[in-house]
Amino acid sequence: MRALVVVRLALLSIALSMVTACSDGVGKTVDAAIDAPASTTAYTGDFVDWDDSGTNFCGVFGAKLTVHTDASRTDTTNPNGRFSLVIGAGASTQIDVVPPTAMSQCASGIGLYQMPGIMIIGDALLATGRPSSYRMIGVDRVAPFFASVGAPAYDPSKAILAGAIAQTEVDATVVPTMRDGFSARVAADCTAPSNPPTCGCATSSFGKTYLDLFDAPPKDCAISLAEVRNNSLIQSLLAPDVSIDGTMALSLGVSASAVPAGFLNP
Repeated sequence: MRALVVVRLALLSIALSMVTACSDGVGKTVDAAIDAPASTTAYTGDFVDWDDSGTNFCGVFGAKLTVHTDASRTDTTNPNGRFSLVIGAGASTQIDVVPPTAMSQCASGIGLYQMPGIMIIGDALLATGRPSSYRMIGVDRVAPFFASVGAPAYDPSKAILAGAIAQTEVDATVVPTMRDGFSARVAADCTAPSNPPTCGCATSSFGKTYLDLFDAPPKDCAISLAEVRNNSLIQSLLAPDVSIDGTMALSLGVSASAVPAGFLNP
C-alpha cells in the first residue's frame, strides 16, 4: 500500500517520527529540547537530500521554515540539515517550507531544490518527543526518479505526498488490514463457506477472485493472515525498498489535485 499530512507541494518529504535527527554525521543523537513557554512546544528535525543513504550523509543547508500563523517563529536549516522551531500547542500547526537558494553542498547533478512545501505537525507527533526527518529532491532528480519507479511524468500543478512505512508496521498493520478487507468481501460474495472449493461465490465476484488468489490448498473458503502474508503477489507488492537509519521500509507516493470549493452552513 502506497499512505497524513496535507501537502501543497511539490516538496517530496518523508516524515518519520521514528527517525532521530542527524547531528554532525558522526552518530545520530538527539540534542536536549530547547526551552519553550508552557503554551508552546519545541519541534526539532532535519532535512536531508532525497538520495541520502545514511552512509553518504547529505543535509539540506539553508531551507527556511516559518510557522504559518506567526512569521516571528522561523528557523533556517544548519549545514547538517537540522532545525529547531518553537510552535504553539494545539491540534495542528502549519509550517511553511521555502527551499534554499544555493546549490546543494554535498549532492551534485541534482539541480536546485526548488519545490516549496507545507508541513502539518499534529499533537500526536509532538507527544513522541522524537525529531522528524524530511527529504528534499533536486529539480533535476525529479524526472529520473519518477521514471525509475514507473510513475507518470511529474506534474507541478499537483500535490505529492511521499514517504515510507516501516516493515514492522507493514507486518503488524497493513497486512492484517488487507486480510480483513478481503475476508469482508468474501463474506458478502460467497454464500456457502462450508462448501469448498466453490464456496458459493458469485461468478466474477471480488470474493471469488480473492479466494482464488489467497485460499491455498486445502481450500476452506477462508483467507488467513498467513495466506496473505505468504502470497507471492503480496510479498512482491509490499517488499521493503528503502532503508531509513537502518530500518527497512516500504516507500509510498500519492499525487493529488484540488479545486476551490464553497459550502453553505447547514
